[in-house]
Amino acid sequence: MFNHIRKVPYMAGDGRGGINYFAGGFSNQWGMETQIVAAMYGILAFATISLALKVPRIADSKQQQVAVILWGVVMLGMYSFLLSVFRIKNGGYPFHLPPF
Repeated sequence: MFNHIRKVPYMAGDGRGGINYFAGGFSNQWGMETQIVAAMYGILAFATISLALKVPRIADSKQQQVAVILWGVVMLGMYSFLLSVFRIKNGGYPFHLPPF
C-alpha cells in the first residue's frame, strides 16, 4: 500500500546499463525492493515454522537430521541475504554473514 500511495518507481537503472533493485538510504524505496523483502521474510517465517513444527514429527532420525540441516541452511542463506540488503540500505552497518 505504501508503494501505491507514494507512487514509487518499481525499479530504476544504475546509470551503467544495469538495473538497481534496492534504493540506497532509509528514505528511498523501490516497488521491487518491497516485494523482495516481503518474500525473504515469508521464506524465513516458513523455514522457522517448518523447523519448529514439521521436523520434530518426522519419524526417521536420518530424515529428521537432513531436514534440520536443510532448513538451517535455508535460514542462514535468507538471513545472510537480508543482512546484505540491510547493508545496501545502511552502508555503515558493521555486521554480515556470507555476502551475496
